[in-house]
Parts: sequence; C-alpha cells; structure tokens
Amino acid sequence: MKIRSISTRVAAVAMGAALAVGVAMPASADSTAKVDRGEFAKVVVDKWTLAQVQKEFDSAGTNVTTSSTSRTVKWKTTTSSYGSVNVSFTKTGGKWIVASKSASWGVDAKQTSNKFTQSEFGKVKLNSTLASVQKTAGTSGVVTYEYKSKYTNSRTVEWPVPNFKLGYVSVDFDYENGAWKTYSKYAWWAGSPKQVSNKMTRTEYDKIKENSTTLDGARKIAGSSGTLNSESQSEYSHVRSYDWPVASRYGRVNIDFKYVSGKWTAYDKYAYWG
Repeated sequence: MKIRSISTRVAAVAMGAALAVGVAMPASADSTAKVDRGEFAKVVVDKWTLAQVQKEFDSAGTNVTTSSTSRTVKWKTTTSSYGSVNVSFTKTGGKWIVASKSASWGVDAKQTSNKFTQSEFGKVKLNSTLASVQKTAGTSGVVTYEYKSKYTNSRTVEWPVPNFKLGYVSVDFDYENGAWKTYSKYAWWAGSPKQVSNKMTRTEYDKIKENSTTLDGARKIAGSSGTLNSESQSEYSHVRSYDWPVASRYGRVNIDFKYVSGKWTAYDKYAYWG
C-alpha cells in the first residue's frame, strides 16, 4: 500500500458523541464566519433548512455545486486553515433541507506521551467498539472526520505512533445499534526502511514474484526482515507494506503483501535505487 497523503486529513465530531471519545466541546458556539465543532454538531440532518444552517454558522457559506434539486455549501473551520465543513441540501416543499453533513477539521493525531503501538494495533478487530479501542490505545484519540446522512453515521479517530511524528493510527467507525463499531483501520508506522547492513539488490528484487512470493520468502531472499511501513484492514482486504534498504541510502524497495488463505503474499512491488 502506498502512503496516503497526510497534509489535510479530515475531521469532525458531533456534540453528544464527542463526550464518548473524550473530546472537549465548546460551551457555546463561536460568532465568527468559521464553523466550530459545536456549531457543526447542532445541524440536524433531514430537518434543518439552509437558512437555519447559515444562521448557526454565522455565514452564508460558499456554493460548491448547485442544481434545481440539490446543492452543496462549504464553510471554513475554526480548527485549521485546511479544515472545511460541507453541507448538502435537497429541495423539499420549496425549501433547502439538509441531506448530509461532513467536516474536515484539518487536524492530526495529538502527540500524547502514550503512543499506539503495533502490538496494540493488532488487538483492534473489526467490529470492536470505540470504547474498547480507546482502552487498548490508552488514550481517547482525536476525531478527525465525521459524515452523517439519513442512512449513515461515520467518523474517524486518530492516534500517534512511536518514533515517527508524521505517522498515525487511523480507525474508522460506523454508528450501529447504539455503539460506534470499527469497520476499517490503517496505520503508518515508518517513513523509511531501517538501514541494515544487508541491502536488497536488483537481482534479489527480481526474484520476488507478485502473487507468488510470501513475506517469509521475501525475507529469505533479502536476508533481512524489512521495515513495516504501513498496514490497513477492512472487511474486504488486509494489507501490509514493507520497505527494504538498497545500496543508496536514499533508495528503497517497497513490497505490498495481502493476507490471503492464511499467508502474506506479495501483490505489488516498487523499487527506487537512488
């Protein structure tokens, strides 16, 4: 898996649910043209009108898309210059009614002293509750994304990882039967491979075959275990990405492995020889 962009990761949190994840909410909404978490939380899907939203947000917002039956309006947030709130409306009975809302707070995982480790990440199973993930992590995490419509209520919570400030653990939750349940997870553990003395060569790289070579096989060919770069899991796939050093300290070999039939098998590879 290639590293996803982390420059403008997105976020939002609803007032009531924020307490469940340990995020302090403002006592009252701000009076600027930018949207804070409290204002965002107040917007009721399938009920509020465009006029109500504009009044709550203290701004008319910027039209992103408009048609005769639907429109999307965007606002800036108080949390970050990268943040944004988008509210989509449908025309019902001559009024614009909220169909969905999302917020991108533009914030990253808070660098707490207690980091989310690889061992802890492995304990997070699909359908785990938010409370159980927080207990495993030892901290509440930061809500970095939320989307809500009549049919879906989801959010993303992030935590810092050890020894890599740009890294993070990101867990996605859906609200089901009165609880937030994990439906996917992702971690970025390292920015570069560990510089061991045994470097991967072009000949060794060529021996690694996609859809054939296992992780154990790749390690045997390379002569080292490699550095776990990232990992993701959903109900559809479970993928790990490993890096190996090459002769140039600026280069790397990156191999993605998919967990299939009880083993990790290479399915994509990339080399930059520097």
